Amino acid sequence: QALDFRKPEAADTINSWVREHTNNLIDNIVGEIPAETMMYLINAVHFKSDWQVPFAASDTSEGIFYAPDGAVGAQLMRREGEIIYLDREGAQGVMLPYDDGRYSFFALLPPEGADVREYADELNAAAIAGLLQAMEPGYVALTLPRFETRWDDSLKEALTALGMGIAFDTGRANLSGISAQKENELYIGEVLHSAYCRVDEKGTEAAAATSVEIKLWGALRFDAQICFDRPFLYGIVDTASLTPLFLGILENPAQ
Repeated sequence: QALDFRKPEAADTINSWVREHTNNLIDNIVGEIPAETMMYLINAVHFKSDWQVPFAASDTSEGIFYAPDGAVGAQLMRREGEIIYLDREGAQGVMLPYDDGRYSFFALLPPEGADVREYADELNAAAIAGLLQAMEPGYVALTLPRFETRWDDSLKEALTALGMGIAFDTGRANLSGISAQKENELYIGEVLHSAYCRVDEKGTEAAAATSVEIKLWGALRFDAQICFDRPFLYGIVDTASLTPLFLGILENPAQ
């Protein structure tokens, strides 16, 4: 969609599209648009589904969740029955299908005493797929917290660590395939991500949006470069007659 980024309603147009496509769960993905921004690549996703086998609200009760900074109260959902699960090498997990059968929720619990962030860092896509494939049905007593989370942050650092650093570098980025300009180059200025997830007795609702900001940097050609870094003459001139009205010499700008 073509937008005039100089108009204040441009950001509202983008954010309105994101709200529409995330069921109003992601409210704002673009703020004030910088003058050098040429385009945005925006994507949004919304998911909402009931469990294939719901949790009974009557079985939910207040309990304790042991967070990294200490124990906190939480609403713990409980369910007993046949559940696809994993229990090996100290790690445990479950996979709960949604009502359409195509999608499932999964949760993985690291071994006792292991840091969950360190555990997650060791799992790539193939490792996670391997754990899910290793799950099998069994009779399980499951306790799962009811939760609602929201996360907003820049992905620039993470994408750079994954090997995309060149795209953010004005000297090395090459987005010429989407630019007709020859004297200037495009680069990715920022990637912002916003995510939301709610898990309760009935099912799950989740949404996410990502904004990729494409900026312009100038590889300008100069006829001359002039630096006033030594004493110089200055004045005010009548441009019609070219008559100087004031003249002066600047020898020390600090005085």
